[in-house]
Amino acid sequence: MGKDSGHDLNELKSKWLSPDWLYDDRIFGQMLQELKAIKLPPIRLTRLFFSLTDEWNRLYGQAMGSPVVMEDSFHYFLQFGAWLSGARDAIRQANIKPQFSLEIQNSIAKATNLAQTMMNQSLTAGEMAQMVNMSSSYFSQCFKQIVGKTYTDYLRDVRMERAKHYLKNTARTIQWIAEQVGYNDDKYFSRLFREHVGVLPSDYRQASMHDKHS
Repeated sequence: MGKDSGHDLNELKSKWLSPDWLYDDRIFGQMLQELKAIKLPPIRLTRLFFSLTDEWNRLYGQAMGSPVVMEDSFHYFLQFGAWLSGARDAIRQANIKPQFSLEIQNSIAKATNLAQTMMNQSLTAGEMAQMVNMSSSYFSQCFKQIVGKTYTDYLRDVRMERAKHYLKNTARTIQWIAEQVGYNDDKYFSRLFREHVGVLPSDYRQASMHDKHS
């Protein structure tokens, strides 16, 4: 048993958030076996994968017609495994671009993942290309074709979505939010936010407060 008794759910979660299991059957099989061996109580397993499906839909959902939906409960592991394989197929089919090798697709999926998890750092396309072992120009070309927008646009979009989330759900200052999503200058952030969303961050927050109360 050892370290498995207090299973590190964060470590488990980051494994399922990295795209390897989507593109590599062997890794998927290993991860499924590992999950089975841990014997998480069904309620914890369900809770873990509820939050994972949210993340998957955010990472891969743009290409999918309908989002991955978590079933409410599983009576036995086989049922869970079947659901997971189905979710994997749905994500793969929507996101797989046959003209690119799986290795390239995996690298681009890793880049979108890193863009989301490291958005408080200002990573240029060149730096990101290096992190996923691709040349800068080839990375930019593949990213645009696979994701459907340039790396810069994608990064800005995910940052603005996260900023909207903070504005709606926290009372943090605009400066704090700007820094969390990778902008040190809150004036610049506010200007970008207005260009992207149509209103200033402070107005967006007030409008969403109004929506909550009305």
